[in-house]
Amino acid sequence: MSEVSIRLALAAQAYALKEENDSLRWQLDAYRNEVELLKQEKGQLFRTEESLTKDQQLQFLQQTLQGMQQRVALMESSSSNPPIDIVWKWKFIQLNGTSSIALRFLR
Repeated sequence: MSEVSIRLALAAQAYALKEENDSLRWQLDAYRNEVELLKQEKGQLFRTEESLTKDQQLQFLQQTLQGMQQRVALMESSSSNPPIDIVWKWKFIQLNGTSSIALRFLR
C-alpha cells in the first residue's frame, strides 16, 4: 500500500471514530436526560402519594369528628334517653363488675 492510501485509510478511520464518539455522546446525553426525568417523575409521584395519604387522613379525621359531634348533639337533645349503645355498655359494666377502666370505655 502506498503512503497516500494509508493516510486515506487512517483519515477514514479517524472520521468513523469521530462519528461514533459523537453518536455515543448523544446517547449519553439522552440517557442522562431520561434519568433526570425519571427522578423528577418519581419525586412528583412520591409527593402525590404523600399528599394523598395526608388528604385521606384528614378526611378520616373530619368524618370522625363529625360523627362525634353528631353523637354529642344527639346525647344533648335526648339527655333523658341515652343512645342504645351507651345503655348496652353500661349494662355490660354492671353485669361484669368491671372497674373504672370500663367507665372510661363508656365515655
